[in-house]
Amino acid sequence: MKKNEETITDEEPLLPTEFFEPKLEGIPKKLGMVVFGAAKVGKTTFASEFPNSLIIEAEPNGADYVKCKKIDVKSLKEIRDIFAKLKTDNTFETVIIDSLDKVSSWIEKEVCEEVGIKNIGETKKNEKFGTQWILYKEKVLSFVESFLKLDKKVIFLSHTKKTETDGFGTVLNPKTINLYGSTAIELLALVDNIGYMFCQKSEGKIKHYLSFEGGLNVEAGGRHPALSGKIIELEKGKGYEAFESLFNIKKTEVK
Repeated sequence: MKKNEETITDEEPLLPTEFFEPKLEGIPKKLGMVVFGAAKVGKTTFASEFPNSLIIEAEPNGADYVKCKKIDVKSLKEIRDIFAKLKTDNTFETVIIDSLDKVSSWIEKEVCEEVGIKNIGETKKNEKFGTQWILYKEKVLSFVESFLKLDKKVIFLSHTKKTETDGFGTVLNPKTINLYGSTAIELLALVDNIGYMFCQKSEGKIKHYLSFEGGLNVEAGGRHPALSGKIIELEKGKGYEAFESLFNIKKTEVK
C-alpha cells in the first residue's frame, strides 16, 4: 500500500443516511434559464426586468427600446472579454445573452475558419466526416457551461425553430431553440429551466405568456419545483414580479 493511500473502514460513512432538504423559498442566487420564442415576442424586455441585470447584446438594435444596462458586442472575442470581467464582478446579479442564435452563428464561422471550409455543411478533403460538427458542438456547449458557472442568474435568449409535422399532422419535432439538432438537445440538458414565450389574443388584447409546461409540441420545462409545469402571464412591466412570485412556496406545497 502506498504511503498516502487512503483506506476504507467500516467507520467511515460513504453513502448518505439522511434526505437532502432543498432550499425552496425565494428565487435562487444562481439560476440558469433559456427563454425562447418568436421574434419580437418580448424576450429581451422580460429578461431586462431582472434586478441588476446586464444584457450582452449580440443582435443588432435588439435592445434599443428597452430600459436596461447593455453592452453591444460584434464578435466572440468581445463576449469572451466581458466574461473574463464578469467572473470577478459583484455588481450584476443577472447576465442575459441575446441571443444564442447569434453566438451560434459566430461559433459556426470560427469553426469554418479553423477547419478550413467555407460553410459548416462542407467536409474538407481528406478530413473525417463530421469533424466540424463535433468542434461546433464542443464550442457551443463550452460557451454555455462557462456562463452557467458564474455566481449569477444567467438567461440565454433564443428564437424558435418551428414545429415539424408529417402529412397527417403528427408532431415530428417540437418547437425548440433555433440551433442545430444534437447541439440544441445537449444544450437544453445543461440548463435547469427552459421557458417558451408566446402571445395570445384574449378579450381584444394581446397577452404575453411564459410557459415551463413540457409537451409534445414545445420543448419546455423546469427542474426547479417552482417553475415545473407552470405558465405565467407577463403583464407589461411586471414580468419579473410574476416570475419571482412563483418562488414564494413552502415545503408543504411541493409534492
